[in-house]
Amino acid sequence: MHVVPGSDAERRLARRRDTTATTDGELVVHHVDPQILAEELAAFGPEVWVVEPEDLRQRVVDRLRVLVADHSGPPERTADHRGAEDGRRLPEDGPDRG
Repeated sequence: MHVVPGSDAERRLARRRDTTATTDGELVVHHVDPQILAEELAAFGPEVWVVEPEDLRQRVVDRLRVLVADHSGPPERTADHRGAEDGRRLPEDGPDRG
């Protein structure tokens, strides 16, 4: 994988056990579970570009797409934000006790 020189990703990943650096500046990171590593790499955002293996690269891309989808579009209603936009009660709110 490529990492941005001097980045948090470079500092953290270079310190991992059995990580090696190639002559062209890529890091080869030892891992056991590709899904766990993909989650970790996705957290570095644009500081990391996974070149290979293809399976790991795809897992990182998939994780980033999920993050984008989770943070796009209208916000979801939560228990703290109930009721219609105009202040009317919604049917699932139950009977008005006021």
